[in-house]
Amino acid sequence: MKSPAKERNTVVLPGVDTDADIAAIKTGRAAYVRDNLYKVNDRTYGVKPTGTVYPVRGNGFVELDKLEYTALKGLKVYKGDRAAAERDPQIARFSRHMTDKTWETARNVFNQGQERA
Repeated sequence: MKSPAKERNTVVLPGVDTDADIAAIKTGRAAYVRDNLYKVNDRTYGVKPTGTVYPVRGNGFVELDKLEYTALKGLKVYKGDRAAAERDPQIARFSRHMTDKTWETARNVFNQGQERA
């Protein structure tokens, strides 16, 4: 719940070896795409000027908007219980903007995480 939701958020699913991907980027074994973006193992990563590597898109990554990410955080905290997540004050303040589709998308990602964990 502490991770702030941005307009676009990329979630890494369990089973993705980000350590190996980052090592490939740092050792020059990843393909440079453009604008500090690198591609390795069908995944694209960005690299900030500070050297911080972050997921962008690709196999094993899921892109969520701010509301979907917030719903996913709630499902994670409340072990998949949507009703409990919706009662959480940090989530309830966004509830009027969250649709069933928002929760379905978050549930799909939550379930994928459960299956692969």
